Amino acid sequence: MAAEPNPVPGAGPPADRLLEVEALRAVFHTAEGPAEAVSGVGFTVERGEAVGLVGESGCGKSTTALSLLGLLPPGTLAPGSSIRLEGQELVDAGPASLRRVRGRRVAMVFQDPIASLNPVMPVGEQVAEVLRLHPGMGRSAARGEARALLEEVGLPRPHRLLDEHPHQLSGGMAQRVGIAMALAGRPELLVADEPTAALDVTVQAQILELLARLRRERGMALLLVSHDLDVVARVCDRLLVMYAGEIVESGPTELLFSAPRHPYTRALLDARPRMDGPQGMVPGLEGAPPSPLRWPGGCRLRPRCPHARLPGCAEVQKRVELEAGRTVRCGRHQALGPLEAPGP
Repeated sequence: MAAEPNPVPGAGPPADRLLEVEALRAVFHTAEGPAEAVSGVGFTVERGEAVGLVGESGCGKSTTALSLLGLLPPGTLAPGSSIRLEGQELVDAGPASLRRVRGRRVAMVFQDPIASLNPVMPVGEQVAEVLRLHPGMGRSAARGEARALLEEVGLPRPHRLLDEHPHQLSGGMAQRVGIAMALAGRPELLVADEPTAALDVTVQAQILELLARLRRERGMALLLVSHDLDVVARVCDRLLVMYAGEIVESGPTELLFSAPRHPYTRALLDARPRMDGPQGMVPGLEGAPPSPLRWPGGCRLRPRCPHARLPGCAEVQKRVELEAGRTVRCGRHQALGPLEAPGP
């Protein structure tokens, strides 16, 4: 049974709303049959807001992020899917319309910093290439602006880095170059898909601090995609928790950490490292997420959920509006007790 589409939550006044995603459904056609990676997802991003999209690998996070820039294969988004940027519909928009949006109004930072760069082109030329897409910017001006962007993202010796190649960079430096390229079009929304996953812990913290600073200074919105709740909690005002192609809980970061209302959110919090837990970890859910080729019937978490005892758990879970702009897809959301795990 297909999941019930998520209506767009009323997260703020329409005048402040930058992005509206509604009834987003993405289906990949594979040799084994159709795989529904995203099932009726809906959410909003306000101007200047930082929103985290979090969940296990394979839950549909990256597919959702790629859909915002029109980077999925043609025909992947099902009829009825809607992505609106300031009211402009992007689903089924023509190539020319998407080019005016992609990189200029919405930009993306990818997970693998080295793989996202051209290995045979100097760093400065790659950043300048984005800048030269702007009307009237010549080669010399673009090179100067590229140097300024490399400096803005905290890279040392930006004048020398202009002529270096990606293989000469560390992972953290390459990710900063990727961020500089994303900033070149002065986007209103920056989508960062697991931007710290390939980096060590120290560099992760530096990249997160950089993203938070750039968001404040530039006044842009940020959609941060991650499998790590602690990563998004450092940066984001609001969280979207995704499981098996659906957003199962959403709301302010502090409330989701202190009082989760969905068993999956609570399991993600329980699975975080703790100094006082057994061997530094609190056990989370058993098993693995289901395959998008064959989603479970009813609640998609039911085969793994320790709370799935009621007959209603066998039914498709409807999205319930809670207090303080929170939503949850669970008929037992009132039965969860207080959380003892530390907050963000």
